[in-house]
Amino acid sequence: MNGIQKVRSSILLISTILLFNEPAIKMEKTNSNFVFRLIFLTITILNIPLQNSNAQWTQASNGLYGGHITALSLSGLNLFAGTSGSGIFLSINNGQSWTTVNNGLSNNYIQVLTSTGNNIFAGTVGSGIFISTNNGQYWSTINNGLSNLNVQAMIINGSYIFAATPAGVFRTNNNGASWIMSSTGLGTNYVNAFTVKGTTIFAGTMENGVFKSTDNGDNWSQTNSGITNSGIYGMDVNAEYIFAASWGGGVFRSSNNGDSWTVVNNGLTLTRINSIAVNGNLIYANVWGVGLFSSSNNGDLWVPVNNGLTNNYVYGYAFYGANAFIATWGGGVFYSSNNGSSWADVNNGLTCLGVFSMGVNGSDIFAGTDDGIFLSTNNGINWIGRNEGVTNRYIYGFAFAGGYVFAGTWGSGILRSSDNGNNWIEVNNGNTNMFLQMLISKDDKVFAGTYGSGIYSSTDFGGTWIFSGIPGLVINSFALSGNNIFAGLWNSGVYLSTNNGDNWNAASNGMNNASVTCMTANGINVFASSYDQGIFRTTNNGASWVNINSGLTNIHVQSITSDGTNVFAGTQNSGVFVTTNNGESWFNKNEGLMNPDIYFMSVANNYVFAGTVGSSIWKRPISEMVSVKNISNILPDKFELYQNYPNPFNPTTNIRYKIPKDSHVIMKVFDVRGIEICTLIDAKQNAGIYEVNFDGSKFASGIYFYKIEAKESNSQILYINKIKKMVLIK
Repeated sequence: MNGIQKVRSSILLISTILLFNEPAIKMEKTNSNFVFRLIFLTITILNIPLQNSNAQWTQASNGLYGGHITALSLSGLNLFAGTSGSGIFLSINNGQSWTTVNNGLSNNYIQVLTSTGNNIFAGTVGSGIFISTNNGQYWSTINNGLSNLNVQAMIINGSYIFAATPAGVFRTNNNGASWIMSSTGLGTNYVNAFTVKGTTIFAGTMENGVFKSTDNGDNWSQTNSGITNSGIYGMDVNAEYIFAASWGGGVFRSSNNGDSWTVVNNGLTLTRINSIAVNGNLIYANVWGVGLFSSSNNGDLWVPVNNGLTNNYVYGYAFYGANAFIATWGGGVFYSSNNGSSWADVNNGLTCLGVFSMGVNGSDIFAGTDDGIFLSTNNGINWIGRNEGVTNRYIYGFAFAGGYVFAGTWGSGILRSSDNGNNWIEVNNGNTNMFLQMLISKDDKVFAGTYGSGIYSSTDFGGTWIFSGIPGLVINSFALSGNNIFAGLWNSGVYLSTNNGDNWNAASNGMNNASVTCMTANGINVFASSYDQGIFRTTNNGASWVNINSGLTNIHVQSITSDGTNVFAGTQNSGVFVTTNNGESWFNKNEGLMNPDIYFMSVANNYVFAGTVGSSIWKRPISEMVSVKNISNILPDKFELYQNYPNPFNPTTNIRYKIPKDSHVIMKVFDVRGIEICTLIDAKQNAGIYEVNFDGSKFASGIYFYKIEAKESNSQILYINKIKKMVLIK
């Protein structure tokens, strides 16, 4: 501690002693003035700034690179990548490394990027358009005149910029300072793509083919002669032709400004074309789920160019010379320096994977993503790809048995590794469904839940699989509770086996055919999260279930996990909730969490891990998640609020209280002005002695007050209402 810090601490301590020796705070003017003068003097001398909280989620994705890239744009030598859930990344070295550039960006779901001069434009899902004039260092909104903020396509034509939304096409000629509707003739058509040839602008629509405008968007006319499939997903031009990619009809080409079109699909294995782009004399087209094709003769013949590509879903392109970058859905960014003859991923720093599953085996944590399997041996600090032998990189579920690691895939069935994930082989003998949802093991018996074919099991570590039950249904999850195995189903609640999977019976009383997404067990308490009805709990092995959604602000719950009596739930777009009283009440715990779309959760080594849809993995100590603890089974004889300890404190302190009967407890913290700064508790609690932790990391040094109220549940009968003082010194 330096001299200035010592002086500040001494002054604050003296102020604290003086204030704490005052009688209880009263409303008299003299005492109020004393308190005000003392605090004003203390704050003036200390001049302490607010600090960021240390108690928050942190991204645990070093090495967990790749993900959902929706758009690419080059501005000079700066390459920008738009993502679905992680905002915008920037590379200044040909994709060799990436950094986030999200300052000012209030929406991390990017659908389109485009640039002109020093201006970069980003179209988002739901927040309109952002502009950066300093290479992404700061973004600001430019939505004046936009009546719909879901932007799915943009293009620049001279001084005009066009943006497509579900409400129609908008146009600006002042870099987005104001927008006007520019949809005459387009009607309500949903525009997926634009391109420009000469003075003509073309728009590809979802259902009605191609439209064009020759007057900068004042008027549009349909131009579909020869187009046999009207769902247009991409467009581009070269010196001779206009190209349109359709979903189901392949590629169409026009040599007369769109007046007529000819199909050019020779060499394409399927006609579901998701995107198309031109680079010099090469045209690239993505066959959705198959891979990338190119043509050097204007589409007369297409050849596959997938060497090195591990992802077959291409959303966007960026080119300079023979250098090509492609944006994939799940695999991140790939780069080719030889016109697509070979590709290599360039994802270092791109932490925007979708994480669909996690498996914990001792100190090893496996993550199943939409770009394969990753392993961490140091609690998520670093991750290493483990995909040797993995032909399908969509991973749903892990299980461990007999020294083997099992992984379920979406499309290639079940994988097994005998060397902790270094190498994988497919083990599907007897399994007829290659689309796996979840795996679990019990007593060296491995169970596989499928999409639409029920459950398969293996007693020889994957050598053979037999049908185990629940035909024709989607199995989303499993949970173990003693000798019982629970299976969570989509639209069908829960099934139970009491004989290690030999027989299964419906156990869903009270669930109303809920779509169960995940399950976890804690003693006699078994929890089931659902996509449509929130969270359920049973205490009688599934004989009956009760809905436990108090405090849960989003019923679309995608994952649930537990650690002792603490239960954690991940929701779609509302982040993470926690309960310490078996679901009687839930608290939102999202501090620091960038992406609230939580697909999978797990607990390992005193941490909670959250797998997101588009932002890889985040983690947080359980101790930060669970601030309220029941510290004694002794039933107290009276309500009591104790002085916090330590006091003064830096930056955390504990507050103990007693409640002799079941109560709804509310505890809040206030600053010296009487302004509420946080709620520590707002929950139904059983009689007992409790302790709650308060973290003052994000607050300035000074005097604070904590207040407890305990009421009879579902009434206004007040049992206790007390206030105490505490002091934070930094």
